[in-house]
Amino acid sequence: MAKLEPIVEPIVEPKQQLIETDVLQKLVDNYGEMREKTDRQTDQIEELKKQNDMLIEVADKGRTRDWLKKHDNGEIVRTLRLAVIDDKVVMGWETTKSIVTRTATGIPMNVVNMNVFIEDDKEFKKPPISKKMSCDEFFDRKDSVIAEILGRPIKVDDKGNKKELFKVKLKDGRTLEIDGSFVNC
Repeated sequence: MAKLEPIVEPIVEPKQQLIETDVLQKLVDNYGEMREKTDRQTDQIEELKKQNDMLIEVADKGRTRDWLKKHDNGEIVRTLRLAVIDDKVVMGWETTKSIVTRTATGIPMNVVNMNVFIEDDKEFKKPPISKKMSCDEFFDRKDSVIAEILGRPIKVDDKGNKKELFKVKLKDGRTLEIDGSFVNC
């Protein structure tokens, strides 16, 4: 039988490439410069953020909103505020009684009673279904909601008087027509 000899391969060590010290120093210096530049840019960004926050805080909110809406989708959405009582939009009101009284100190005080027409009373039929309250109670109980203006139709009443209305869309999708005298109050 033949004798088997082990196969031995010589061990080859990988060649190490030495980076020259001047090239290494250039890389380190370059890293330091890039780090300083990044730090300066970060500081500038932080300063601009502070300045932007300050400008937004002191800016006219209406103009800021209009600018943002115009630049986001190219059109400005006009809005107005509607008065709300008990989660129903106030469509109008009429004064029923105005009484001038005097306080205990003799100062005159005007007490105004009114009928408030709410959203269910779209047609303003007589006799109106309304809530009777004093003017002070009305302003204490009312809230406001923002509505988008869809148009400004003109209606003619039975007497031939023209009245300009606002056609508005609420956030929940409902559309209403309301007299301009009763918006933004």
